[in-house]
Amino acid sequence: MFAINLSSTKNIPFGIEYVKSVEITEVNLGRLDTYNARKLTINQLEEIPASGFVTCRYCGKSTSSPKARDIKFHYGYCKHKEHDYEDKPDEVFEEVFLFRNIKTEVLKVLLPVQEFENDATVNMFKAGLELGLKKYYKGNPEHLRIISYSEFNQQNNRFDRFLILYDKIPGGTGYLGKLFSPEEFTRLISEAYKAIKECSCQHQGMDGCYRCIFSYSNQYLREELSRARAEKFFEKLVVNAEAWENLHNGLSALSGTGKIEESELEERFIRSLRNIAIKKSPEGWQFDEFIEDGILSYKLVVVNENYKFCYIIRPQVALGTAQGVRYLTVSDFYISCTGIQKDGFPVDDPDLLETVKSIAIYL
Repeated sequence: MFAINLSSTKNIPFGIEYVKSVEITEVNLGRLDTYNARKLTINQLEEIPASGFVTCRYCGKSTSSPKARDIKFHYGYCKHKEHDYEDKPDEVFEEVFLFRNIKTEVLKVLLPVQEFENDATVNMFKAGLELGLKKYYKGNPEHLRIISYSEFNQQNNRFDRFLILYDKIPGGTGYLGKLFSPEEFTRLISEAYKAIKECSCQHQGMDGCYRCIFSYSNQYLREELSRARAEKFFEKLVVNAEAWENLHNGLSALSGTGKIEESELEERFIRSLRNIAIKKSPEGWQFDEFIEDGILSYKLVVVNENYKFCYIIRPQVALGTAQGVRYLTVSDFYISCTGIQKDGFPVDDPDLLETVKSIAIYL
């Protein structure tokens, strides 16, 4: 057991946790873009090829692209050179994964799911933290590395997203221990915010460059990255920097919000409705959240000319014969119309009510 001190900000679900000694296992999965390969699902979030490095047991030739055109699985002298890999291990081929273990210190950074809806956004924030580290230490601390990590949260039955800062030097150097304080971590994110905000690329018609949010690790996600968006998020952290507090129940307590959506697509659906309602708020649209039986549900008000429609949106609702559904199923969202108004007065028109029945959505 390790004594773990915790800190978090009150106004947004963001926090840090320091662990002085932890064992990290890195796995080299081979090429992740292997076409039409068998897949393994990790943490219910990520699919990776199950083949790893396909290796001949006799000549030792290895490849992580077994589906590539004209691939050769053996060296010319191999006595099994006529035997091809058939998408599973056998007496000739072994599927190999490479592992590396290190015991070191880590700083765990909880990412707010509402803000980090995709891998591109996570990589953008990761690039911002790397920039902040360079500014904070006035140089590039190459022995510090940042990786993404997901952890199941039993309080809300979801996977929380983290960035893990760890020291590549076994045992650690103490750098991350120094960062584990509201004052020092605020200095780091403030340095990142300042560098991103003042980056000259914005005056050259660009929304990001290698001086701010671009890095080698996110080179294939450029179209989804935005310097302006990164500036807004880091600004939010800096503005809330006075609201740090100590937690004693782990970072999972910070994100146990009652949300039970099961996929990124479901979360995007809710965010899209919220963004539409905000955009149309001058017309009277509204989007609100409320807790019902410990579960976060939503209320949407839609205005169409002189009509106002009120809906309740509940996630993960079981439907069966009682609801007129032949087979038992669980909808991603169940949307119910709770009322209609015309010119501010309730509407009891049966024909109109018939057109706005409850809707089950499967994403």
